[in-house]
Amino acid sequence: MSGVGSILKNSKFSQQWADMSHEEDGINNNEHDENQHSLPSPDEMPAARPKGKTGPVTWGDLPAWMRSRDKRLMYLLGLSAVTCLILWIVVIASAVSNGRDSKRREAERPGASYKCPGEVERAQNDISDYYDPYRANAKIFRENPTRLYEYATEEYDGFGPNSFTQLKAQLYKWKQKHFCEHLKSGDRMYESAMGTGLNLFMTLDILFSACDIDNIHVEGNDYVFDSIRNAEYLYKNVIPGTAKSTQFCGADSLHLEHIPRGSFDLVYTGYMDPIVDAMHLYTSEGSDVRSRIDKLKSYCDSSDKAEDVLTRLDQNAQEKYHSDFVKQMI
Repeated sequence: MSGVGSILKNSKFSQQWADMSHEEDGINNNEHDENQHSLPSPDEMPAARPKGKTGPVTWGDLPAWMRSRDKRLMYLLGLSAVTCLILWIVVIASAVSNGRDSKRREAERPGASYKCPGEVERAQNDISDYYDPYRANAKIFRENPTRLYEYATEEYDGFGPNSFTQLKAQLYKWKQKHFCEHLKSGDRMYESAMGTGLNLFMTLDILFSACDIDNIHVEGNDYVFDSIRNAEYLYKNVIPGTAKSTQFCGADSLHLEHIPRGSFDLVYTGYMDPIVDAMHLYTSEGSDVRSRIDKLKSYCDSSDKAEDVLTRLDQNAQEKYHSDFVKQMI
């Protein structure tokens, strides 16, 4: 006889075990179960089916210890479910509250809503034919806007012969260093003298790829109205969804009074034009920009005291112009 059989035969459990073995259908007395080496105590033995009882075992047929354990399990499961439900409600409520607070803060910001200026006066540096190249370039895309789809390889906003792709490679690390630390997702960014908006788009692209910053509100202005129209086409049709929102105005960068202070998280300019003939010394007919520049450059190397004074005055006027430009961005 096996070791387990000897224990059963000589133990006080032998009769109980025998009775249970005869009553259970499908039990082979010769089978050796690997769990039989650890037998329960009499108090832990499950109750046998009551005599005369047929059908499935009901809750009342189970011993008290089993019923209490299941009750504890059900209680814990129920408590866990309620806790999860409460946590879920708290998380949803917090998200809704944060969303409302974000919208409220955005609405309360001074620059959350402003109108573009109705009329724009002649700019201080709109002298002679200075803006002709800008207007000609903007007109090309205005008359054939589908060319904007080739922005990656087209000459970039007067920075020719460089393309958008070439300039992006040159500016990538610089923009990553100076822009990422001052912006986070959802912020507002403004470019003064934005051209067709490609520099804004380049910045958005670098912010996302280098710093995982997106959903930026982008706004800006340019003196050439066709450039603004091209920017609106670009963001609506060529690169939709790259910005959280856009607002572009035709405006002189020296006159941005229509925008309240503190409206943006970051303000910059991609290019600051010099002012040609700041003293308006050469206003005669035919005095184009190039001839004015050449004349002023000749004064720089002159030994004539009068011309030296004119050079200094022109330099002071130039610096004031750039100072006024920057003050409008602060």
